[in-house]
Amino acid sequence: MSKLPLASALCALSLLAGCYAQPSEETAAILDAVSSVSAEETDGEDSSTPETSSVAPTPTPESLMTEEEALTALNTYLDGLDGLVSVSCVRISDGYTFEYNADCEYYAASLLKAPYALWLAERADAGEVDLSTVVPAQNSSPSRTAMEAMISMISLSDNDAATQLYRIWPAYTESDFSQFLLDMGVDRPLNALSDETNIQGVFTSRDCANILLALWDYFESDAPNAAALKQAFLDADHPMLESDYPMAKKYGSWEYVLHDIAIVYADEPYCIAVLSDWGNDSEDFPEPGASRITEIGNLAADLMTYAPMQDVAA
Repeated sequence: MSKLPLASALCALSLLAGCYAQPSEETAAILDAVSSVSAEETDGEDSSTPETSSVAPTPTPESLMTEEEALTALNTYLDGLDGLVSVSCVRISDGYTFEYNADCEYYAASLLKAPYALWLAERADAGEVDLSTVVPAQNSSPSRTAMEAMISMISLSDNDAATQLYRIWPAYTESDFSQFLLDMGVDRPLNALSDETNIQGVFTSRDCANILLALWDYFESDAPNAAALKQAFLDADHPMLESDYPMAKKYGSWEYVLHDIAIVYADEPYCIAVLSDWGNDSEDFPEPGASRITEIGNLAADLMTYAPMQDVAA
């Protein structure tokens, strides 16, 4: 049991005795002495009201989007669009995949320039093609090296540059370009670039995802032409798919088709291919198709960010 202070004990005794009179001189002296001691003990203490801390409280963290929420948002948006659209996304580290109408076929348009450039670069690495070859001028494109033409064909989607290249190295349907596509998982024997066909063939969004994965592997290699080709795709600065991260992109636009594909160099890099029938033959990035592809890219980015990482077999 704790002991009462002397002053409190004396007061308590007085109350028990039913006496409320002034204390005697002796008791008063004792109370004064006790009060003096209590005052000395508290002289060094701050008796003022404690100051309110100026440190702001830690905010409650925003809840992260779940995979289900991101998936629902993307599917709901796609389901509400007019016309035909296909999407394929693959997160590179673990293979997490999203597909929507992934088997629908579209005219490839300038998307075919992407595997054609990879085909030329790999052949050059093997010594079968010399990219220092000077190619003749073509319409608005001056005479220049094949490497310069290839960079322009990708970064600017330059049709004249493509013509400069395939007039020297045509990708006939009978050439090994068909086998090159097949090796990437793209079974398209009729896809070709030549004077006879210009750009011929069809792709699905799944085909394009496979091409992007092949480009990723090449860009990450130490092949002689990998860095230059990667930079050409990174320099492709067109609307539609957008990101705060670097993107290696290629678009295709023609009558009844509007496409954009990209490797997104996010914290967890991923490939995305969006193919649609929203194009026309008089404008490269017609609306509302271009803005729709931008929104699809944004929603897909949420999914690729918030979907949990999958275990990858050793």
